[in-house]
Amino acid sequence: MNPPACALSTERHFDPANLDALIEPERAEWTRPLELIEIAGVGSGMTCADVGCGPGFFALRIASKVAPGGRVFGVDDSQEMLDKLTSRALENDLGNAVVPVLADAASTGLAKGSIDVVFCAFLYHEVADRHALIGEFARILKPRGAMTVVDWRRGAPRPPGPPDDHRLTSRQMIDPMSEHDLAVEESEFSDLFHVIRASMPG
Repeated sequence: MNPPACALSTERHFDPANLDALIEPERAEWTRPLELIEIAGVGSGMTCADVGCGPGFFALRIASKVAPGGRVFGVDDSQEMLDKLTSRALENDLGNAVVPVLADAASTGLAKGSIDVVFCAFLYHEVADRHALIGEFARILKPRGAMTVVDWRRGAPRPPGPPDDHRLTSRQMIDPMSEHDLAVEESEFSDLFHVIRASMPG
């Protein structure tokens, strides 16, 4: 099965051949994933979506937080990434909490109003139509649900991360959220990347 037409810009799309770089232990030192998941509001028993999940660097940590009783949909347009996610979930006894979904980020196929927390890390700068992406997140979130979008700061030191012209300003991050009546908060979490949390109205 092929995913829908892709909303990603192909020149910025992460190459699945390099997926091992996404799960290196050193990545946790500068991302502080458990703290990000806390900011996102992930809790026990929740239904979450990690959009652009790759091989599961964040998704497995989310699964550990929501289990038992909750689950995380790992959405990616690469079957190779999802195969790695599935195998890692089974290795960590999280197979029941992780649901792989082969789909474009802006057309997930998840049910309207079904998700407590959408988490999206280091994908936003790859997306050609960010308004469509945020619209999809708003569609699948429950009332009072929240999305957390994490992505590279324009002008931040590198490595890690892509070239500076692929990175985003705070305004580029937030503007696509303005048309959805979201309550937007920006966290001063890192000098390397933005952390934007936007809550749905009740």
